[in-house]
Amino acid sequence: MNPAATARVLLWDYPARICHWGFATTSTAALFLGLRFPPSSTAFKYHIICGLFSGWFLAVRVVLGVFGSKPLRLSGLLFTPGSVLRYLLGVVQWRQTMHFGLNPGSAAFAAGFYLLLAALIWSGFVPDWVERWHGPLAYAVLWLIGAHLVGLFLHAVRHREMTPLAMVHGRVASDSNTGLASARPLSGLLVFLLSLAVGGYLFWTFDVPGASVRFPWFGEVLLPITEKG
Repeated sequence: MNPAATARVLLWDYPARICHWGFATTSTAALFLGLRFPPSSTAFKYHIICGLFSGWFLAVRVVLGVFGSKPLRLSGLLFTPGSVLRYLLGVVQWRQTMHFGLNPGSAAFAAGFYLLLAALIWSGFVPDWVERWHGPLAYAVLWLIGAHLVGLFLHAVRHREMTPLAMVHGRVASDSNTGLASARPLSGLLVFLLSLAVGGYLFWTFDVPGASVRFPWFGEVLLPITEKG
């Protein structure tokens, strides 16, 4: 066996991992609270804050996509539909295809997730959208997350690698030595501290009975809540 093919190199730095787990935590909490509890309950209203907090991580991801490490660049999300279909066909045929960074399937998921999340957050501010689109968009995000988990499982089985752990330690198997030179701990610390500050601010200024939140320079914003259809 070629040693280079089993070498483990650094792929995801600390900003990437913090952003990933921030997405996972806030979006899961928002979906759980929004789908599990009635709109009249306090728990349901906290799903608004969790959703807004996930919007913060979306903004961080965009910044990292411009200024972050190479595996995070937004250009890495751009695969043609044909390449995505060929990749999915390879999965069905159980072919092993190695990619350093996002493969076409995971890139398509990420792009779809970011777009759906942006639409979902936006719909939470517009009464007509809340009534008509907020629920379907939430279920679409939930379906996409489920597809992502299935994809991770299949990838782990096909390549005999615990792929989800890459977002814990940051390393993946690679047939080249093109890993990152640094995990960027200071940048990761900055993202972590800013995220704590933003999350703390959202929870601190959230008016639960009125379902409103205070934004800097914009003042208090009332968020519409409708009964589930």
